[in-house]
Amino acid sequence: MPSDRLFAELALLTGAEFEPAPCAWPEIELAAGLAFPDEYKAYIDTFPPGVMRGSLLVYHPRLKGGTGTFVEKWLIANAEFLKSHAKSLTTRSGPPLEFPYDFYPASGGLLPWADSDGYAFLCWLTSHQDPNMWPVVLCNVDLGYEVVGGSTLTALTRVIRLEVGESVAPDIRTEPIAFEKLSSLEIESD
Repeated sequence: MPSDRLFAELALLTGAEFEPAPCAWPEIELAAGLAFPDEYKAYIDTFPPGVMRGSLLVYHPRLKGGTGTFVEKWLIANAEFLKSHAKSLTTRSGPPLEFPYDFYPASGGLLPWADSDGYAFLCWLTSHQDPNMWPVVLCNVDLGYEVVGGSTLTALTRVIRLEVGESVAPDIRTEPIAFEKLSSLEIESD
């Protein structure tokens, strides 16, 4: 489980307020067909849906539509979008582009869990049985990528602090850090 220090640092850095609301993780993980890292689950259970740096959205089961939409629209659809886009870029004419990863549901594929306006994505490399051991990869639709050291929350904090991703996610570099909670129209009511 994440330390209280990581949550306090993230809240202080972004101005996000704690709004504990545990999700039905057994149901969500059953629908997704995989377990999620403990830090991600704790983040989701602690913070409301919102964006940081103007466009960085951590996919959240409380977004409008609930569990089914979370799994289908946010996780699966974004992995399929990246896979399709990667295929079109690597098969186009001209110099070949190299991208060393496949995408979920491929075994060991990248699974997006946050994005910045559909251009840059934070993904887990699902290469380990234990989701708490999944490395985080920051990639974009142009097949730029960077492995971000640390756990899920450490990687998120490093991206927000602009310690990584200069060439992969340039769009977030100009936006303020502030956490903006999404409106009630975008959040699933209980």
